[in-house]
Amino acid sequence: MNKTEKFYAVGLALPLILFLILGSLEPDTAEGSPFHFSFASWNYPTAYALKVLLVSAAALVCAFACWRRLFPLRITRWTLLAIPAGLIGTVLWIALSRIPFSPLEFLSGPARSAFDPFAEGVFEDPSLAWGFFAVRLFGLALMVPLIEEFFLRGFLLRFIQDGDAKDTETGEGMNWLALSVGTLPMKAWIAVNAYAVLTHPEAVAAVVWFSLVTWYVSKTKNIWDAVVFHMSTNLALGLYALLANDWTLL
Repeated sequence: MNKTEKFYAVGLALPLILFLILGSLEPDTAEGSPFHFSFASWNYPTAYALKVLLVSAAALVCAFACWRRLFPLRITRWTLLAIPAGLIGTVLWIALSRIPFSPLEFLSGPARSAFDPFAEGVFEDPSLAWGFFAVRLFGLALMVPLIEEFFLRGFLLRFIQDGDAKDTETGEGMNWLALSVGTLPMKAWIAVNAYAVLTHPEAVAAVVWFSLVTWYVSKTKNIWDAVVFHMSTNLALGLYALLANDWTLL
């Protein structure tokens, strides 16, 4: 890669990499993982809030440095349709997450933290519980969709195709920065599903959901459709956890 490509690669990948590293250091989130280490003196809310703060700061810097140059905000009717599509994705995720199949459990851990901020004895002041839930929802419904989709669609799925697509005028291979986010050969499907399984304990739900979003963006060619789709699903998941008092998906 030349300097420009390296600059954009770092800008697109850094926030998610930081998120995954900090997530691996959270207490009680992956006790079964041989690579797990936690800040034993910290509780989960403190660790999670710090992660959100640091990753959001990194994402903000990257957004101003490169995201806005590569992908100016573009809202179309397909972006708006991504909202109800994301809600359908929520239903699929909840239903499929009940399937007990996680082939890489030794890496991702047996389950999510399932932290309930409203459980008895967690917070003495109810306002603190609601405050943490707001932080949790911000991370889930805004921060994660942005950093994950810009990494996947903006970098990974285009980078693995570097040189594959040919310029129609010169016949030479195009570098990944010139490729559309909607370009979708078989290696892109494999990459997105590998990412889904490696980073989510709900393997079946993750493969189906990420494939659905990938298919949607392959039709619309707009990365913001993936972001809105992701936001819609995650916001609904957060509200479902609250209303159903089921924190196993968070």
